[in-house]
Amino acid sequence: MTPRLDRLRRDLGALIGPWLDRRSPPAAPRDGAAWPAPRPTRGLSARPLQVEAVDRLTPDAVAVTLTDPTGAPIPFRPGQFLSLSVTVGGQRLRRAYSLCSDPADPRRVQIAVKRVAGGRVSNHLNDRLRPGDTLEVFGPSGDYAARLAGARRLALISGGSGITPHLSILRAALADPLGPQVTLIYGNRDRGAVMFRDALDALVARSGGRLVVRHVLDDAEGPLTPETLAAVLDELDLTDDAGLRWLVCGPAPMMDGALGLLAARGVDPRRVDAERFTPAPTLDTLPDEPQPLQVRAGGSVWTARVTPGQTLLEAGVEAGAPMPFSCAVGGCGACKVRLRGGEVVLRTPNCLSAEERGEGWVLACVAHAASPVRLELDR
Repeated sequence: MTPRLDRLRRDLGALIGPWLDRRSPPAAPRDGAAWPAPRPTRGLSARPLQVEAVDRLTPDAVAVTLTDPTGAPIPFRPGQFLSLSVTVGGQRLRRAYSLCSDPADPRRVQIAVKRVAGGRVSNHLNDRLRPGDTLEVFGPSGDYAARLAGARRLALISGGSGITPHLSILRAALADPLGPQVTLIYGNRDRGAVMFRDALDALVARSGGRLVVRHVLDDAEGPLTPETLAAVLDELDLTDDAGLRWLVCGPAPMMDGALGLLAARGVDPRRVDAERFTPAPTLDTLPDEPQPLQVRAGGSVWTARVTPGQTLLEAGVEAGAPMPFSCAVGGCGACKVRLRGGEVVLRTPNCLSAEERGEGWVLACVAHAASPVRLELDR
């Protein structure tokens, strides 16, 4: 499947429904890499969305409601995210934020932005974003929670802003009268830090007993460590079976602990999905010499030199090649290109499957050149 058709498949998936039985990556890492002002790319131009509302959730988080000024819908699947292109201090930055609104209402969508210490974009959006502003947006992207078909029960483990993708999943699951039973375990510093507290209470009240929410607060029983989580699972009698799907999203230490506990309890990893908000780890060993890069699209060729630490996507964009990309951190697959020559190393985790790697595909946004490299783009 060509990259263009692959992108079309991803876009159509947003229209077909939330519970398609599709492959989902074990993690969709996201960070905020600084980028040059994006050049027009094949089918990946930013979409201007208007800020309809900015609602304060906690002292450190806001919910941002977005609409298309043309009135066009913004369809998405539960668990997907938007990539925002924001100018802060004269520099163009990208950040990805999960959609947390009801997928059944694509006329307006909502993301939540939690303030990060030293985070340029999160602080900018918390302090300066106002209704009527326009944001340049890519996506929706991502395959998190795409394999939920047939699940009789869902167990969602969230920490902090990890509630955001889970909220859209909850809303979609509970809207289906034949949908699964859902248990949400949600860790936060204290009651004042709980994002979407009222919305969660309302979902519980309307669920007819199908949704159980268990809050875990640091100031009451300690952080959501493996020990605390184990006690909560026992308290809820949340025993694993083949009909139970596990979803984990939140700070990296919490996620690592939760995933380790599930593995220790014998949970089949094929029934566990995780969404990471942190970038794929930097490789311990990267090529220490610049490497030539050739990018071919149709009858045109672009050449560049990939400096140590630079990704193929960064080098290609700087050279003016029409490199496709969206999230730019290995989570959506939009930058998938064919490797026609040379060797690359990829940061992991990422959303590229073993089958795709075997077919010669690479994700340019997390790929580093280990030798002279030749790439081919579909155009």
